[in-house]
Amino acid sequence: MVNFYHFRLSRLLASWCIAATIISWVSTVRAIDFPATLDVDIVYPRNGTFAPTLLTPIVFTIRNPQLAAPLDLNLDWAIYRNDRPVGDGPWSDGTKRLIWATNPNATDPFFVYAYTYKLNVETSWWLRWELSWGNCSQSETNHPNFSFNRKVNVVEFTTKNGSTQFDLATVNRPGDDTCGNVTDTRVSFNVTGVLDTRDAYKYDDIDTCAVLAPPSNITAPPPTRTCGPEIDASAASSISAAITATACAWFPDPELSCPPEKPSSAVRGIGGPFLAGTATWLKVFMSASVAYILVA
Repeated sequence: MVNFYHFRLSRLLASWCIAATIISWVSTVRAIDFPATLDVDIVYPRNGTFAPTLLTPIVFTIRNPQLAAPLDLNLDWAIYRNDRPVGDGPWSDGTKRLIWATNPNATDPFFVYAYTYKLNVETSWWLRWELSWGNCSQSETNHPNFSFNRKVNVVEFTTKNGSTQFDLATVNRPGDDTCGNVTDTRVSFNVTGVLDTRDAYKYDDIDTCAVLAPPSNITAPPPTRTCGPEIDASAASSISAAITATACAWFPDPELSCPPEKPSSAVRGIGGPFLAGTATWLKVFMSASVAYILVA
């Protein structure tokens, strides 16, 4: 009986935390000065040739992440080997629901990352990543009309021994000769405002929906803008440490140098099942049955 009440209390507290978080998100969204732009950039992999690594990071950035929830933003990615039939399926893949990037305490840019063990060979690859999102418009009945869209991008790259080792801390900085290789894959959303969803169950249980500027609900990147945001040394170190800690906790490899304990802090972002520095959020996510896919 004690266990039953403990379970009910845990569920109640989790529900209260989720509700409080959603209210906080709504307040954050309402405080935005519109129009506002949310950008999604891929950091790695990117077009080019890189040395194989035991733990290959898959990293994206979101600018203006407070708009992720009203856009109902979701990310899917899959990596294929060029020397294998597509029908064999992806070599590695994953998915993230990005509405949690609207957390008021999230950094800007917000980092979305995972990892894979499966690219530690010499070959050529292509990565297919897809963003899906929703938006709404006012109707005569005062109930928003919803629509859902998606965009697919492809990045090709090669892993070859003796090539440059990828370093997150050098991304998009002067001298990064792969910087311009991601321009065509950036996705930008011009959000002119938000509406109350009213029937939230029709919009993945999100209370506000984004209104996107016509005629196109996504825009091409400005031609003068060739790089995404820089990743400072502290953020790069935190992402690498969080990826290593997650790999060590879930699927340790004999060749992997695991730390004696998890790092005490990490960049705010969405990673695997464990993220140092975000234990409270993770407990809420797990209690609420929110799943994050770990890529091995």
